[in-house]
Amino acid sequence: MGVWRELRRVTVEAVANAPDCIRAAHLAVQAIKSDDPAVAKQADWAKYLTAQGGPAVARKHLAVRIEGQAVTIKGRYVTSEVKKPVGVFATAFPNEVYESVRYRWTITGAGESAGAAFDLLGLV
Repeated sequence: MGVWRELRRVTVEAVANAPDCIRAAHLAVQAIKSDDPAVAKQADWAKYLTAQGGPAVARKHLAVRIEGQAVTIKGRYVTSEVKKPVGVFATAFPNEVYESVRYRWTITGAGESAGAAFDLLGLV
């Protein structure tokens, strides 16, 4: 399931020149929401499994795997090193990583928000 989620974070442009297994798996996990039935598409688990090598393939022999980058996390009591996902790669081509898009969300304090404020006291 982790590879599925990571493939959903990879852009179409990033996998344009990727091996067939990555392009097929990427296409299988993408869902397109539209009111037009000719355009709408659901994600397809069966096609994803086929792109990975079939349902009987062991996890260590999957065609598409997650690439991780070592990151040091400093906690209050201990510092540890963990691997954070950064993209996917084809097992046949381990040096070609197709990076995923990551967003960093930040919490802003009062007065720093770009939102709107409303005065409801005058409505009563």
